[in-house]
Amino acid sequence: MARSRLHTPMFSHTTCRSERFDKTCWHRRWRAHERCALATASPEDFEEHLTCLAREASNPWNMGKDGRSYWPLSEQTERAECLANQDERLDPRERSSRKEALLAKWMAK
Repeated sequence: MARSRLHTPMFSHTTCRSERFDKTCWHRRWRAHERCALATASPEDFEEHLTCLAREASNPWNMGKDGRSYWPLSEQTERAECLANQDERLDPRERSSRKEALLAKWMAK
C-alpha cells in the first residue's frame, strides 16, 4: 500500500480523531433495543419482526465527526503552492519539492 492514494479527496469536519467511542455507544443502544423487542415478542411475531433503523438508536449529527467535504485537486495545488512560497529562504527547486511533498501527504490514504 505504499503507493496507494486517495482517489476521492473527501475529508471529515471533526473535532476528534475517531468516532470509535460514538459508534460503540450507538451499537450498544441498537443491540439493547433489539434484545428488548425480541424478548417482548411472542414466537408468532418473530417472522414479522423488523429490525430497528440506525437513526432510531442514534443521530449521526451528534457524533464527533459531523459531515464531509470535497477538496478538489485544483484547490489542493493552490494551497500547497501558497504554503511552499511562505518560506522565503527556499530556492525554487526546494519550493517545488515542498509543494510535491504536501500534495503527496494530502493525497495519501
